[in-house]
Amino acid sequence: MNSDINKHLTTILKSLEDGGLSLTNFNKASSHIERKTDLSKDIILLVLYTLESYGYVFRVYHLDDTSYQITPKGQKLIETSRH
Repeated sequence: MNSDINKHLTTILKSLEDGGLSLTNFNKASSHIERKTDLSKDIILLVLYTLESYGYVFRVYHLDDTSYQITPKGQKLIETSRH
């Protein structure tokens, strides 16, 4: 995997490690991710959708919000990138 792409993917996945990413608070959280990756909010959402389709993240539907959470497969990708 291209090292820049891998870096961006793991940055996005790491942002989910501490309890996930709430779509209600997405603007605040994505600003932090944008600074680290130079990706726009639209691209970050596209990456999240793609990661979900490959099983690295999943969506949790709450009564008043939706959040993205990391899966064990996503956690494994982060661990692999650290070595």
